[in-house]
Amino acid sequence: MCKLKLDKTRNILKVTFEGIIDKQQAEELHAEVLKIATQLKQGFTLLSDRSLLKKMDVEVHKVIEKTMDIFNQCGVSKVIRIMPSQVGDIGFNIMSLFHYSKDVKIYTYESLEQAKKHLS
Repeated sequence: MCKLKLDKTRNILKVTFEGIIDKQQAEELHAEVLKIATQLKQGFTLLSDRSLLKKMDVEVHKVIEKTMDIFNQCGVSKVIRIMPSQVGDIGFNIMSLFHYSKDVKIYTYESLEQAKKHLS
């Protein structure tokens, strides 16, 4: 399952990945992102939480790349990833090089608590 939560006050978009993510779920997430794209303000922070992710199918990467492009077009300035293991990394570091501006700062943490410290 993929969930989106937009905190307009703090200009943070949280994307949570839980369980096993397949291509259909990634496409549903992409469609949700397209719906809220106009609400994203330039310079927003993307918080990507994969702490509850068990598996992400390899075919998901094409959809994730398109979603990264939308975030980049909407003005993401910082990406904070919560990734306790390499389970959720299907090449996100490499994809980020091609789908985010060179000005986007990317941070990876093992827990939500570490990410929250960064955000405070």
